[in-house]
Amino acid sequence: MLTFQLQWLAKALFTAYLISVFAEAFPLKIADPNWRLNLIDTLVNNGTIPLIGLGVAHLAAYLDTSRSDALALWRRVSHLAVLASLGFVLIVPIQIGTSISLYTDLSASRFKEINRADQGLINLANAIQKSATVDQLESTLLTLQGSALSDNDRTQPLANLKKLLLNRIAEARKVLEARRRQQTLAAPLDPTLLIRRSLRVGLTSLVFCLAFAAGAQLPRSPFSLLEEWRIGALDVQAWIATRIRLPQWARQDKQKVRWQEEASGPAAAAQAEIPGSEAASDTDPQPPPLGRN
Repeated sequence: MLTFQLQWLAKALFTAYLISVFAEAFPLKIADPNWRLNLIDTLVNNGTIPLIGLGVAHLAAYLDTSRSDALALWRRVSHLAVLASLGFVLIVPIQIGTSISLYTDLSASRFKEINRADQGLINLANAIQKSATVDQLESTLLTLQGSALSDNDRTQPLANLKKLLLNRIAEARKVLEARRRQQTLAAPLDPTLLIRRSLRVGLTSLVFCLAFAAGAQLPRSPFSLLEEWRIGALDVQAWIATRIRLPQWARQDKQKVRWQEEASGPAAAAQAEIPGSEAASDTDPQPPPLGRN
């Protein structure tokens, strides 16, 4: 009865997490850095929910190994936990890249309106210089600026009228340049908040990566993903030790790299240290599939 209840508890936790993620993810706005940061916050801040569900699924299968449904649930969530562990690793570079992009956009937005207005004045000045008649000049002003020439302006020669309008544009651009300098001298944006947010999310994601790896298991593997990583790290360290002279404290016996000897337990390790003792044979029983050892 308890196993059945634990299975439904695990499923409820997984469902609650998925609801939270989908509610934040839709509608999709992948190009928006704020959307990406909010989605990452939802994934990380609620990461304990599926982690507890993974532990409950393990516990349900451990308490009653005779229930095929409990074992099936355990296998499914153990395999999916591999993707979850790798996903939390990918969150770290995505968080850093999105934070940098958001800070750049916020810095550029301070001059966005000024640059837009300045570009409009440049286009207007170029159109005025290309006008061949007063009527064409007035049409250009109506199209680009929405204003017409006054009666006094129409009486002036075209060359004088162009000069007058270009002087007005030059004065307007000077005002925009003064505003740009004022914005430049203003206090720059403080990136402290984004840095603290990135550190919190990044470190938490790495912790969740290791936690899910402890409960994850690759198909047809008797070991957890974290144990697989540990074996791989020992293999790499042993390979380096054979080619690079390491300090004495960093050296390890090659026999410790072999998982078969480590998985046999402390008793076999102690037996291996006794002269004349034999190592465990290939017919020794394998660790139980639930990793009780």
